[in-house]
Amino acid sequence: MKVLLSQPFPEGVIDYGIPETPEEMDQMFELRYKVYIEEKNFFNPTEELEKSGQEKDEYDLNGEALYYIGKVRGGKVFATSRAVTSTPTPTEKFFDVTLPEEIKNDAKERPLDIGRLISRPHFFNYTLPQRGTVLQLFQVMLTDLNKRGYTSGLGSIHKDVLEKLQKYNFPVHVLDNYVMKDVGAIETDFDLETFFNVETIPVYYISEEVYKFFAQQK
Repeated sequence: MKVLLSQPFPEGVIDYGIPETPEEMDQMFELRYKVYIEEKNFFNPTEELEKSGQEKDEYDLNGEALYYIGKVRGGKVFATSRAVTSTPTPTEKFFDVTLPEEIKNDAKERPLDIGRLISRPHFFNYTLPQRGTVLQLFQVMLTDLNKRGYTSGLGSIHKDVLEKLQKYNFPVHVLDNYVMKDVGAIETDFDLETFFNVETIPVYYISEEVYKFFAQQK
């Protein structure tokens, strides 16, 4: 693991960073399977993925993503996130959207697409706050992406998640005049009807605004 940030806690040390070993990658995909398929039942996996116990889609299989994890030193991966670098992004795959000028990327003139952002420390009996660790991983990820020249990003989130973020005044913005595409007609490894059965909204963030938010929380 390429460690980007370390934090002590009563049971040891949390490392946040980029997975580098096959074991870390396996643990990351296995955690995603436990959350998105077993816990939330968002996706119906293919027989191959079900046998592997790892949640992967075309962006993972095609090498079109950057990954970040949270891991207790000497322990298991308990938090994950990814940034998809493909064009079109997953958000653009599922929605007809017009990207605002303010999120044009400095490096590629394209935003990334952030997703698979989860934390489940209690799965491994770690006494860590779920919300606090997922926000810390998000901050670590944005800092690294900013160094790579990525200063904004897209995402697709459920309405209840958006409302929680807005409750905390987190700087996330809804893309104007979006239209959801016919999900059933989109080629994918998953049956996405369950995920999109809940109202899902395309959003974007600007890194500078997120940094200011985190600075105000200290």
